[in-house]
Amino acid sequence: MAALNKSLMTELKKILEENFVPYLRPLLGCQGSPEDRRKKQISRAFSGFVIHKKFNVNSIKEATQLVVDDYDDDGIDAFYYEPSEKVLYLIQSKLKESDAFDKDDAQSFLVGVKKLLCKDFDSFNKNFKDQKQAIEQWLDECEAVKLIVAYTGDDITLHAKQALLDGIQSEIDNDEELLKNEIIEVKPEDIKSYLTEVHALKKVNENLVIEQFRVVEQPRKVVYGLVALNDFVSIYNTHGKALFEKNIRYFLGAGRRGVNSAIKETLVREPENFSYLNNGVTMIADSIGPGKSISGSKKTKKYKALGLSVVNGAQTISSVAQFVNENPGTDIAQAKVAITLIQSNGDGFDKKITRARNLQNPVDLVHFAALDDLQERLRKEIAVFGYEYHYRPQQVTSGTINYFDISTLSKALACLYRDNRYPARLKTEPSQFVDFESDSYRSIFTASLSGTNAINSVIIFTKIQSLLLAQEKSSSSPEKIVYRHCLYPLASLVMKRFKKLIESDSLISDERLGQLLSMSFDTLRQEVYDEFLRLRMGSATHSFFKRIGDTAKLMQNIDIRIENMSDDPNVLSLKTISVDHDASNNALSNFLAGKLSQVGTEQI
Repeated sequence: MAALNKSLMTELKKILEENFVPYLRPLLGCQGSPEDRRKKQISRAFSGFVIHKKFNVNSIKEATQLVVDDYDDDGIDAFYYEPSEKVLYLIQSKLKESDAFDKDDAQSFLVGVKKLLCKDFDSFNKNFKDQKQAIEQWLDECEAVKLIVAYTGDDITLHAKQALLDGIQSEIDNDEELLKNEIIEVKPEDIKSYLTEVHALKKVNENLVIEQFRVVEQPRKVVYGLVALNDFVSIYNTHGKALFEKNIRYFLGAGRRGVNSAIKETLVREPENFSYLNNGVTMIADSIGPGKSISGSKKTKKYKALGLSVVNGAQTISSVAQFVNENPGTDIAQAKVAITLIQSNGDGFDKKITRARNLQNPVDLVHFAALDDLQERLRKEIAVFGYEYHYRPQQVTSGTINYFDISTLSKALACLYRDNRYPARLKTEPSQFVDFESDSYRSIFTASLSGTNAINSVIIFTKIQSLLLAQEKSSSSPEKIVYRHCLYPLASLVMKRFKKLIESDSLISDERLGQLLSMSFDTLRQEVYDEFLRLRMGSATHSFFKRIGDTAKLMQNIDIRIENMSDDPNVLSLKTISVDHDASNNALSNFLAGKLSQVGTEQI
């Protein structure tokens, strides 16, 4: 099992030091230097983080106060009592970048467990003894004691795992009834999930008062009717973007013309006619409870909807909410909107609903990438490092920094990908790389793509883009025109030489990137210009870089020359592949890609 990657480990330590260390019980003794004590505090805080996340303890302080990790802790770093289960959990944690949880760690843990079960507190440290009364009470109340091992390194070694299981069984054989013969592991993948879930959108559970309702129970439950716009404003103000989690777009902003202005005009002049002049709202819910009658009305019922999301009508609700919040004195009590509320049954039908309902109106293919769960996973991973990733259209607020969208990411990934047809296709049909049903999309947005890799790709791609733009501005024709059109093949040539660095588990620093990129960029930029002059054969510049065969040959010639492979037998053989068989000679490009010298690998 892979250890937690370096970048996530850095972020984890930052979170521990800033949010958990301040609530730790005092560190006993003054062993080591100030830096050693700082590292010890961060390591201690890891147990509090595990309690906070695994057991959903709302208060960081409450979770951290259960940490007893210190000098002389006899192997028990923390404990947690779950009264609803009557289980006392004993925790040992190991915050290491690569070291596995080994046999010595296991034996140390077993020593503390045995003493605790015997209520022998004499050798435990002061932090432990300060909680003696609570621990004794939990031992008396609990019906089970379970062990948790939390780690960020490679794994629990087989010897360590066997030592723990043997030690537990030995205690059970000696009539220890509370201890359970199991080891609960909190693995690096769990820690990664805890870090990313911080940025997950919360489930929306709400009551919807639906007038003139009609219910269809089969083949799935659907409720039709009217909902007061004021109710939607209240729900939107409470939940914000979480209400649109399964939509393909967030709020795009309210302009002076078009649908959003028409919505406002109706609210001001004829709110009672809103339901007639609007297409309505489609919502899905994981479950819809039975309707409860509203006092004094036979035609209105309240429905409890769990996991509620708007799949069509986000602009309607957002525009109305913005209007009401900006014009608090306006009365829209008469305004209602038609609703279709569909129970999804957790079978993926919600995505089919979203696609079908939105295809009835003009949308871009990029919007449907929101239906790919991978995009939300990437958003959460990227957010851990302080970046915003917009994979569905939304309004960008002024002052937003460190954000990028799916269009930029797809271009960066396509330039990095081994297929030498992609640079020309980015020029002619960039939408194929954000169409989640296309082969091009699936080739670059893969399960192995991590948030770190995505950020690195974008950082390098956008840096190349800005350097090329500056070069274009400072150059004269015809060089200027070449730089205006050669972004994608140039980015591909550069980024493939940074591939190992991009796909490492560390973020690339701006300072280090500037040092590494400057020489590679200047060399390859000049190579692209010179090679274009050799191959253009009278072709217009913009047309040349739209042709797959021309751009592929340009990149191949440059790679062969820079890597000194003109006489390589494999290259000579692959060059003979028939153009009719493979116009871009991808076989040659794939071979060359494996031979490219890599930049900055000493940093990995």
